[in-house]
Amino acid sequence: MSESAGIGSLTPTLPASRAAVPASPRGIDAARLAGERFRVKRHLGAGASKEVYQAEDLMLKREVALAFIAGGGLRGSTGEHVLHEVQTMARLEHPHIVTVYDVREAKDATIIVSRLIRGGSAADWLGRTEPGAARVQSAVNIAGQVASALVHAHADGVIHRDVKPTNILLTSDGTALLADFGVALLAEAAAEGGGVAGSLPYMPPEQAAGAHVDARSDLYALGVTVYELACGRLPFEDRDAALIRARTSPPPDPRGIEPAVPRELSDLILRLLAPAREERPASAAEVERVLASIAATLAAARRAARFPAALQAAADRPFVGREAAVEALRAAW
Repeated sequence: MSESAGIGSLTPTLPASRAAVPASPRGIDAARLAGERFRVKRHLGAGASKEVYQAEDLMLKREVALAFIAGGGLRGSTGEHVLHEVQTMARLEHPHIVTVYDVREAKDATIIVSRLIRGGSAADWLGRTEPGAARVQSAVNIAGQVASALVHAHADGVIHRDVKPTNILLTSDGTALLADFGVALLAEAAAEGGGVAGSLPYMPPEQAAGAHVDARSDLYALGVTVYELACGRLPFEDRDAALIRARTSPPPDPRGIEPAVPRELSDLILRLLAPAREERPASAAEVERVLASIAATLAAARRAARFPAALQAAADRPFVGREAAVEALRAAW
């Protein structure tokens, strides 16, 4: 089983020592920056803006994930504002949001200390999952849990800015948790010469343009994510911010790529991916409700498909006084 802290698959466990920690591509000395409280054990992975390590919290005696966002850009009034917003994000508590224990400033990096999630990311899951109805149903379930996380975050005025499969972590029982609140904002603040927070393939036009982002910007990224998880590919091939800013046309219909995608899901995805934010669903709560309805329909269809033909034929005949028993059998099958 793999473990993840927001990015990719992990390497085998290594001894807890400075020598066991590989050199960072960004030159981050994780063991030094972690200080005396944390014993850095191993490198978990790297994203566009961070390095992540598994560590032991020596004070609380628990395993944690340390995300290092390189750069000393959190100084002055702008830096203080960014750090305050990230600290607000860190206070979010929800069953589908990765718990953040602490946000620390070091000379060369900002460090986010969070729960270590075992199970990999939604990107890992997609890489080992075959196309078809089962994948679509799981994609809907994952997206529904992420929508639930966004409902909670948006109610507190928090915008994620970087919803994507590698930022969705899965526990060993398949529960989805949204990770990396604040990482995109920190990376933008620390970037020399400025930059735009987020990941281009999942970014709505307004975010690529550097304009104000709101809850509907996160919903666009969720639309890209559920499209990719259900269909096995991204809806757009653009990797250039100028092309994303100018985007006006919808992506290919998901049903043309994955026939198992139901019309209701296709309609929702295309609404989420509307270039104009006012044409997207009004809230994450609305998206969560639609996804819950789709999930229930898909689950019922799968149960019906597994119900033996002989029992179905018997159920279709008059069965006076035994309707409840037949429905109980169907549900339990």
